[in-house]
Amino acid sequence: MARRLMFVLVILLVTPAWATASFWYPIDGPEARRVLVPGSPPLTVGQQNAFLNCLEFGLAIALTQREQEAARAALMEEYLAHRGDLLAALEEIRKIWQQVEAAKPQDRGVLRQIIRDSLLEETQKFPNLAMARVVRRILQDGNEAVLEGPPRIDRRMLAAFFELVEMALRLRDQRVIVWDEPTRRAMEAKILQRIPTLSPEGRMWLVNADFHRALIARNWQNVPPDEKETIRRFLVETFAPGAELGERAVDLERIPLPPPTIFPLPTDLPWEFRK
Repeated sequence: MARRLMFVLVILLVTPAWATASFWYPIDGPEARRVLVPGSPPLTVGQQNAFLNCLEFGLAIALTQREQEAARAALMEEYLAHRGDLLAALEEIRKIWQQVEAAKPQDRGVLRQIIRDSLLEETQKFPNLAMARVVRRILQDGNEAVLEGPPRIDRRMLAAFFELVEMALRLRDQRVIVWDEPTRRAMEAKILQRIPTLSPEGRMWLVNADFHRALIARNWQNVPPDEKETIRRFLVETFAPGAELGERAVDLERIPLPPPTIFPLPTDLPWEFRK
């Protein structure tokens, strides 16, 4: 996959700008040099990030936190089993991403299709690889409609929304929130009951919940210390109302959809918002 992509992408170069922005996972710098799995040579965060960038770009999605964790675990598994082959493939993938970074805006659609086709081909060719299982699960969740449209709401969109709720609850209650399956299903049912009553803008926000979750989570990490408490309160009030109901409780009816915008959208988005 990597060699075939390199042949096609090498002709599409201009000055890097869009793909080096902060909404992509860094492939260079101190954070990227962190070691995921020690070894000679080790598996680094930057190597992982090049793959995550290609995965998001090719599938036109923003990974949820759980999908990121699953992809990381799969790469670590492959490293321990096939270190040399994996590192060679990741080096090619890094070069591919650097080509994507340099692509003209009008070429992005072509590049996305090339990467998507290669991901699907490799997933079908090697179905038992850990990364193939991750990609297959992402595609399955994206194909599972929890509410038919228009617009259609799928399993990934709902999961991304609840990850935002979980993030806000962690900020509110200062602890990791884990719902049991019956509780989670009951909460999902409440949101699904709300969707038909939402405005078109509210439904479109949910359709792009994975993008919104990614932008909010990444912007939160970059909030200056003197603004942190103000932003924390905003996120809690928006996505985790209902503290009076008890720890881990949230009043889903009071979450505004669409929520007010606190972090401005980039002028050049990494994804095309779904319509």
